[in-house]
Formats: sequence, C-alpha cells, structure tokens
Amino acid sequence: MSGNLGRGGRQRALTIVVDVPRQSVSAVRELLSEMATSEARANNLRLPPSTHFARWVLLDQAPVKLAFESNHDGNTREYLRQLVQCSSATLQKLYGLCSKLKSSSELAVYLERHTVKSQAFYMGYPHFSAAEVRAALETRTHVQKYVNAHRSELLSLRADEVHARVRGYIATSGLPVPAPRKVRSAPLRWLTNSLRNIFVPDPRKRVYAAFGLGAFLFLPLSPLLATPLAPVYGGYLLLLLVFAAVVRWRERRDDAIGIEEPRAPHEHVRRLMQDEDHCTQNQITHVVSIKAGFLRRFLLRSVLFGTNLLARTTFNQGELVGIPTIHYARWLIIDDRLVFFSNYDGSWDSYLGDFVDQAAWGLTAVWSHTLGFPSAFFIFGRGARDIERFKAWTRKNQVVTQFWYSAFPQHTVRNIRDALELSMALSKPLHGRAAEAWVARI
Repeated sequence: MSGNLGRGGRQRALTIVVDVPRQSVSAVRELLSEMATSEARANNLRLPPSTHFARWVLLDQAPVKLAFESNHDGNTREYLRQLVQCSSATLQKLYGLCSKLKSSSELAVYLERHTVKSQAFYMGYPHFSAAEVRAALETRTHVQKYVNAHRSELLSLRADEVHARVRGYIATSGLPVPAPRKVRSAPLRWLTNSLRNIFVPDPRKRVYAAFGLGAFLFLPLSPLLATPLAPVYGGYLLLLLVFAAVVRWRERRDDAIGIEEPRAPHEHVRRLMQDEDHCTQNQITHVVSIKAGFLRRFLLRSVLFGTNLLARTTFNQGELVGIPTIHYARWLIIDDRLVFFSNYDGSWDSYLGDFVDQAAWGLTAVWSHTLGFPSAFFIFGRGARDIERFKAWTRKNQVVTQFWYSAFPQHTVRNIRDALELSMALSKPLHGRAAEAWVARI
C-alpha cells in the first residue's frame, strides 16, 4: 500500500531534573503556569511531533527541583535538539532561572547533562510511533464514515469483500497505515498471578500460588541435590530463610516506630482535583521519601528492576498486571526520593481502585520501602490492601503538575490499540476468519 508508514521506532523515556535556587522557585512556578495556558501553547511553546506525553513539574520538597519528563520516539539526543529548536525562547527563560545560560546550544548541552535514568518504564502501546498512532486514529475515522455511508451495500458482501472495498477506499484516499508487527511476550503472567493470589482469602488460590512460587524459587537448583554440590542447595535455602526473617524483622521494626496518619491538607487535595477529569485521560506525579537503610534501597531497586523487566517482556500488550488503562508509567529514584509519573485513562479513584484490585502486591512491593505507606507483610502482603489509608497516603504525597501535555487527550489505551489493529489489517488482503474478525471489529 502506497500510504504505508513503515515500522515505528523505539519509544523512550526522557527525564531531566535540575536544581532550582531558592530565590527562583516563585518565578519558576509562575512561568510554568504561563506555559500551561492555551495562548502560550499556541504561540511560543511547541513540543516535537514525536512526543506522546510530557510534563514540567516542581518537586518542591527541599531541595526544590524542576523535573521535565516526556515519552517520545527515536533518539533522545535528537529529540532534545528538536525540543530546544521548537521552544528555544521559552526554555531559555525557564532554565535561565535555574542556571546561567547564554545560548540555545548551551541549553541543549545543559539539558542532556541533567538527564536521569528511570528505574522502571511501562508503555501501553510499545513500538508504535506518535505518527503511527495519529494515522491509525485518522484511518479508523475514515473507515467508520465509509462503512456508515455504504452500510446497506456492504451488508450483502462477504467479509473478505468488505475488507477489500474498505482497503481500496483507504488506498485511494492516500491515508497512511502502520506496517503490521507482532510484539512478543514472555510467558511470566503465572508468576505475577501467584504473587497476587498468595495473599488472597481463598485458601485454594493460596495453595496453588504457594506451589507456583515454590517451583520458581527452588526447582532451578533442585538438580544439585543429586550431586556433590547438594550443600550449595542447602545454603541457598538457608539464605532465603535468613533473608525473609531479616525483611520481616525490618518491617516489624518500622511498624513499631509508627506510621504517620496520611491526611493531606484539604487545600492541597482541592488543588489536585482542579487539574483532573478535563479529558478522557489524567496524570499523576507522586513523590515520597525512601526509608533509611541499605536493605530498603536494595529491596526497592530489586523490585523496580523486576518491574521494568516484566513491563518490557511480559506486560507489553496494552495492560500492566491486568490494568488496561495506563498509557505510560515510570519510576525514578532521585536522591532519597521515589518519583512516579503516570498517564492513565479515567478518574483518579478508578485508577487507584484498579491498581489495588489487580496489583496490590505490586504496589506494596514498590512503595512499602517509602515513608508513611501502610504496614506491609513480607514485602508483598497487606500494604495497599488497606485501600482507604493507601488512597489518603497517595493524595498526601501527590504533587501538583504545573504543565502536562498529551498528544491524544481524548483517546483511551484500548481506543488507540484498537485503531492500530484495525489500520494495520488494511496493509494486506484478509480472508476467512481473519476477515470476519476484522469486520466484527468495525
């Protein structure tokens, strides 16, 4: 097809964090508010077309920092060059409040020097560029209009004939479609299901989960039992038991210190709610201090490493542990703070409710190492299951995001993935069940 877009490049997570001098905090806050206005976006603030989502936010716990994060396509250095080129005057003014910058070339180097790597990164539709998403959404709109206009005629045709008619119409209209591709997933959902079910009330599920986790932890080394290296296996078991005991001792010790009541000031909650539910999507910026000690940092980094691995290899089909409403999410450790950025569909309440229902164990595994989080049990248990305290704790540590951008603010993850699947199927003829499935989709 002449309008084929080819294969999209890899999506990347860019985060830039700079220190803000105390005397400049108010000026930076005011400028960010100006940047968020529609006039500024129309006249002097543009983002590169490869941007899916972006935000600027003040992390105002001392020391105050200004964070920029974007989800974009392609090479990060090239993206930074385009970002500076698109909005040079505004960015020089903004970052000039944080450092002495004399030219746009200095600005590009300054921003690249202050990039921060995320510890975990999730994508709702990996390997599809912003251009492909735009094209797919536009193509689906044209397909729906064509089908509605020719419905009576198309009802008398076979599925493959309907597909051929629509495909011909899209070809003559010159609309581009993404090249077909298949994103493969590693079969590890049983592991996350076991982690979820090990703490549920249903005893049958808990037994199955215990067997699954036991097989994961012990079977890989079980052949050692029949060799002279059997003591190594015994040492492995002993090490696991000692480690579990140390983790539980630390949890009980932290609980004994006491957990602060997680109540956010009413005015803070009201300000956060002002920025929510203006479109189909919402965003959250969450910043919380990490508990002291090597063990907590080791466990947190280990959990985030596993989260990142699962996000890239297993949960790459449009849902994260069963949650189909997250476009992008990332976790970063900045100094002694854990920072979380997320772009999601629906309301704040439904988003957190889905997380607790589907992945309370995952929430607890990550945030139980931070201050004020509800009491955990062996890293994965309890914690976020105390949903009212968890929601109050989340609000208390949520940060007002001064500037937020979405390339497709009225489209859900499912909506975008559906448009991509529909439009990719127009790149070649379909027959039989494939054609029937495609017609059912429209």
